[in-house]
Amino acid sequence: MFLPIANAEFAQLLASAGQFDVHKWSEYPEVGRIVSDLNTEILRHRKNINPLARNTGQQAVKKHLRVLILDLYVASKCPNPWRGISKHKPDYQKKSRYRKIFLTYDYLIPLIDDLTELGYIEQHLGFHPHDGRPGFRTRIRATSKLLELIESPDIGLNNIINEAGMLKVIVDNPAAERETIILRDDNKHPVEYEDTNETITMRKNLQILNNHIAKARITLHVTDKQFVALEQILSGKENEDSEHIDFSRKSLVRVFNGDFEHGGRFYGGWWIGLPKEYRKYIEINHKNTVEVDYSAHHLRILYALDGLIPPDDAYNWDGCPYERDILKQVFLIMINAKNRKSTVKACSFKKVPEADAIVESLEVYHNQIAHHFHSGIGTYLQYRDSLVAEQVMLRMKDLGAIVLPVHDSFIVRNSYEDELKQVMENVFVEQFGIKAKHKTKDNIYELNSKKNNNANMFVEESLAEIYEELYGNNYSKYRYLWGIN
Repeated sequence: MFLPIANAEFAQLLASAGQFDVHKWSEYPEVGRIVSDLNTEILRHRKNINPLARNTGQQAVKKHLRVLILDLYVASKCPNPWRGISKHKPDYQKKSRYRKIFLTYDYLIPLIDDLTELGYIEQHLGFHPHDGRPGFRTRIRATSKLLELIESPDIGLNNIINEAGMLKVIVDNPAAERETIILRDDNKHPVEYEDTNETITMRKNLQILNNHIAKARITLHVTDKQFVALEQILSGKENEDSEHIDFSRKSLVRVFNGDFEHGGRFYGGWWIGLPKEYRKYIEINHKNTVEVDYSAHHLRILYALDGLIPPDDAYNWDGCPYERDILKQVFLIMINAKNRKSTVKACSFKKVPEADAIVESLEVYHNQIAHHFHSGIGTYLQYRDSLVAEQVMLRMKDLGAIVLPVHDSFIVRNSYEDELKQVMENVFVEQFGIKAKHKTKDNIYELNSKKNNNANMFVEESLAEIYEELYGNNYSKYRYLWGIN
């Protein structure tokens, strides 16, 4: 992304900023007092610059103000304190199920400008696309003046956060009126749709799951150096789950592609975009976790759909010269590509060695289901695995367990591992009529027994030093706020 900024570190912070989250909320009266004090100051400021300014829509103004300062405060406790926000009025469109609680332009943007003029917010203005360069959304962050107000001993909010933790005081509100069942077109743009009994049921189930997850304290127990490395990884990713770690972001949504029989996987939770080597460090309510995933999930589903029994090992046959991870990568490309030419092209783009030979080997070994390859069936398989995930989470919820989905795998506290495996087996058999295969990924106990396993978790010292300077070791400084031991 092009940024006309001389300071490279500052440009990196702006470029990797997370997006403004409209769902942050808190009912604590101390927050209400901060909002009221700021609102009074804003009204006085407006009358000073415009004597005819009227005191209108105060409830709406306070709602916008509460959401704005809460998200900026949460961002200030993250390694990157900047938030991206649109100041383009058409982005605040009406009459869309995806904009039910989205804050309105006429309230939000004047508030940001007022708080900037009053010294509570720092802005770095965005710009429209020009000269072949993409546009850039405005970035905002809380100034020390706003943080000092929020943390003032006279207010008392800081004392409550110290006692209860930020995850108790400021929440990602699962009860907020937002659209959790999202339909997208081929360009990943939201599409309007009419509700059916199916979408209504999915939405109700998701609300049950989100309400259950909201009660949990879900955090990441790593060292400062590991967290610096993680931030470096996330800042280089470009997908919907790659934003910087915000432990209050726990609500899930389901995203469908084209229609309601393609896609449907769960997104939204901060852990979903976490690199797999870091997921073993997730804690639920201060307890270590374990991750169990379905082995060769989509491949076994394809066999089941055709009434066939899959081979015991989907990626290992006599004389197979290829690494397992390469075979799995190529298989995923094969089921998502529209034709064989697209498969080979995608493999080439991913720099897969011997792509033609690997594709042919998989076609021969899995000849019984080869007619599904290069057909674009991948998003339909995602729909089928999302149905499995929904049932696994609902049944584990009935057992009292918090379950964190990562597509075809699930994270639970260690004490629920046996129950999770049994539920995963039961649901898969009910859905497809054949037994599942699942495996437990490395957990923290196994990691501790492998002395050298941490080596690949750290970036080079020189890079770590740069990021430590950028982020100021906020993870260590504010660890207690997130409730991390």
